[in-house]
Amino acid sequence: MPDEVRLCTEPHSAREARQILRQVLARSDWHGDPETAVLLASELATNAIRHGGSLTHFDISASSDCLHVEASDLVLEGPQVLDVGPTATSGRGMALVESLASSWGVSPGKDQGKTVWFELLV
Repeated sequence: MPDEVRLCTEPHSAREARQILRQVLARSDWHGDPETAVLLASELATNAIRHGGSLTHFDISASSDCLHVEASDLVLEGPQVLDVGPTATSGRGMALVESLASSWGVSPGKDQGKTVWFELLV
């Protein structure tokens, strides 16, 4: 059940991405942890807006055993998993994705730029 939306490059777009994901999960038969899914999707959307300068596509597909989420932006440079100190107020997003997702990666974007994705398996 793929869902693709285009979101504007505004701070509220990450909230919209979370809402869309919750709607998709509510009508899907995926049985994983929705809060983990929402957290990771929010990180991808926020990174696309903050570091990619744009969020051109936000794609979700869910089956009973796999949730796949993608966020595309127009910048070629991929995200970095940072090792930040305990008092840092940012920089943990991709470390969360790396530690909580079943898999994740970066691929060429649909139009240009890149697509960052993650999967959660049940």
